[in-house]
Amino acid sequence: MEMPAPAKSRGLLFWTAIVFGGSCALCSVFGLGVAALGLMGDESTTAASVGRPSGHLPTGETPDLFPGRPGWLPSGRGVSIPDARVSDDGPEGPWWYWQLQTGDKMAAFPVLFLADGTEASNPRPGGGLLFDIDGQRAQRGTTGVGTFSLSNGQITRVQDGVASTDSFEHGISADGPWFEIGKRRYSALAPPSG
Repeated sequence: MEMPAPAKSRGLLFWTAIVFGGSCALCSVFGLGVAALGLMGDESTTAASVGRPSGHLPTGETPDLFPGRPGWLPSGRGVSIPDARVSDDGPEGPWWYWQLQTGDKMAAFPVLFLADGTEASNPRPGGGLLFDIDGQRAQRGTTGVGTFSLSNGQITRVQDGVASTDSFEHGISADGPWFEIGKRRYSALAPPSG
């Protein structure tokens, strides 16, 4: 007779998946979705692992930890992440682009643009649909939080003390909306849903 896996093993597998999910920038957003789904699963594992009833996302203050790393918790606070859209006023919402990594590997890199002119590279989740801008600004070293503004078909961005101005174009393809900053193309990123 086969015995079911103990709750501790399922919890370990769940958190192992979260750690590996945080290994790339886009996977951090994916990892948060997996965490939300995992917390709605087996009640005995969830309640024992996080000390809360099933269906509740654990939160805490971990500004020195990168999302997806062991011990990281979303803060539970922040601004709502808007749907991805682009207009002549600029981009808004979550977007992603391909970035070359060491060893000639490509990785998807997420960026969040807000209507108030805030831009955040690898945005720090505050919860399922929240962006923790204060938590990201409190991170050690470079934060990835900055500003952007558009004028005459050009976008000026300032992030961690570095300013740049590039061309800005946008449109819609069979894959959905896109925009380009210089030669880099950004594609819309849909946030996780219930």
